[in-house]
Amino acid sequence: MDKLTDKINILGVNVSCLKRNDIENIIKDALATKRQLFLTTPNPEIVLHANKDEEMHYILNRSHLSIPDGIGLKFAAWLLGKNIDRWPGSEITTWLLKIAEKENLKIAVFAWKNGLSTHQEIDNSLKQKFPKLQYIVEAIDREWSLPYYQNINIFQPDIVFVALGNPYQEKFIYQNVLKLNFVKIAIGVGGSFDYITDKIKVAPIIFRKFGFEWFWRLLNINNFSFAKKRFMRIFKAVIIFPIKYLKWLIINPLLYRQNVACLMFKKNDGKYEVLALECIDESGFYQLPQGG
Repeated sequence: MDKLTDKINILGVNVSCLKRNDIENIIKDALATKRQLFLTTPNPEIVLHANKDEEMHYILNRSHLSIPDGIGLKFAAWLLGKNIDRWPGSEITTWLLKIAEKENLKIAVFAWKNGLSTHQEIDNSLKQKFPKLQYIVEAIDREWSLPYYQNINIFQPDIVFVALGNPYQEKFIYQNVLKLNFVKIAIGVGGSFDYITDKIKVAPIIFRKFGFEWFWRLLNINNFSFAKKRFMRIFKAVIIFPIKYLKWLIINPLLYRQNVACLMFKKNDGKYEVLALECIDESGFYQLPQGG
């Protein structure tokens, strides 16, 4: 499991450098040895969000395997002298479903109540495409309050898919699913089950081979629900991410020296209170605890 530490840092988020074959072996080993793994599939949009969401940033860097999804991360890794394998979350989902069906493993799907595919549609598609699979599908809200999932505790799945979208699914897994010791693999899959239900058509193989699924979605933007939202996601990944990344990689090192700061905060009545200390030698001047 030492390979889990083979990562690079992109805009503050750790991304695995492992080859797909190594990732597959690690997952299979976890299922065989009953070792729990938390998988995340960051793409440029998720990395950008993590730079604004401290909790999400922390959770991503606490995941065991951070498998690069978007092609933008592969390009970013090249500039760091690394050639990383990209494995989209939708493909990981299908691969895990096949493994579960073959190995007689149990799976559970937490599907967003307002998602493109309803939990009943996911249920029907799994029955049709994976007839021997043991599974349950639960419909939940994004704004949950830790309900007691009786069905999950009775069923005790080996693999849990959470389809709430970023960052809700990662936070849900970290705060809830990882506490269930019978779960061996937990992964946030966004809209991956929309491909299983055929609500979204898979991009042609030539687009997938070169990592240009985003361009195929742009060409077919009017066929997607919430087209404006989809366009903004593409814009962030293709335009905003490269600008932010190049600034972080090239310009920031020239402007800032390396530093360690301790940020202590707590949430009180919906607002965050941050600890700042008054300097001994300069009355009225406050700063975060830090050191060079």
